[in-house]
Amino acid sequence: MTIHSARSTFRPVVGFRRGMAEADIAIVTPVYNDWDSLNILIEELETALRDEGGPISLVVVDDGSDRPAPSFEGPRKVISEISVIRLVTNQGHQGALAVGLCHVFKNIRCNHVVVMDCDGEDRPHDVPELLRAARAAPHSVIVASRAQRSEGALFKAFYALYRLVFALLVGRKISFGNFTVLPFELLHRLAYRAELWSHFAASVVRLRLPLVERPTTRGKRYRGKSSMNVATLVVHGLSAINVFAEAAIARILIACLLMLGPAIAGILVVVALRFGTTLAIPGWTTTVVGILSLFLVQVSAIGLFAIFTALSFKKIIPSLPVEQFERLIGDVTVSSDVTVSAP
Repeated sequence: MTIHSARSTFRPVVGFRRGMAEADIAIVTPVYNDWDSLNILIEELETALRDEGGPISLVVVDDGSDRPAPSFEGPRKVISEISVIRLVTNQGHQGALAVGLCHVFKNIRCNHVVVMDCDGEDRPHDVPELLRAARAAPHSVIVASRAQRSEGALFKAFYALYRLVFALLVGRKISFGNFTVLPFELLHRLAYRAELWSHFAASVVRLRLPLVERPTTRGKRYRGKSSMNVATLVVHGLSAINVFAEAAIARILIACLLMLGPAIAGILVVVALRFGTTLAIPGWTTTVVGILSLFLVQVSAIGLFAIFTALSFKKIIPSLPVEQFERLIGDVTVSSDVTVSAP
């Protein structure tokens, strides 16, 4: 990994690792070819955060873009440092986000970490409100729940279905996405969890971190169309469920066991009617017993598959993001030019 720096301001901080940069706020955002949107995001963050006061570091994770990142060495009044982390290959949105969070954990000492998308759907002018909530609840994760969504009816329907399936399989609810503010003191709990590679929000839920919800409205994209559609939503939902894979498998197994009882009871009732009474219709017993037996075999197969899948998880050595993320980084460019306006 190569690090390039333009007037870098890295300094050792007492009580933390040598070489860590200081900042009040670190903002992490993944980017894939969306550099025009990122430039607009930077402009709007400059406006939205002008009253925050402390140093602000922006960490941009270039998720293997086809086009190189533009230069960010122009004058800025609010954002004191922009780090562009270029990954050697595309890791997907959640993988890139995991790399960015681990980079902050290892290299930047800050008070709060803001996680957001760069396309405008996470609105920069909501960040100060989330930061105020974070300062009021210093040991909690502030999550932006969507009071209103801007997608079409089909997407909304599938999103509601995803939340329902997640609740049924996992037994927990998830009502937020990437747009969050978390205290630096909680960042290590995510960095050392393998689930962070799959789904950031689900990892926060799994760790049972204290949450404070703040309603926000989803913004409109700055440029182009959203890459999130029904197909990618399904993949995103499966990734969230994967974080709770063992709990989901346990619930599936319990459901299978609950269905076995009625199926066996149904077979016994049919057989009793056939041989113990005169109520049976010719041929009816064979048909019903055959259907229930087939159902019994299918449910048993699903249950056995769930058992062996759960046991296989015990043999997997987890890939901790904090130990692996640097292998995915090609280079890091740090620009720390800043121009402070005269009073």
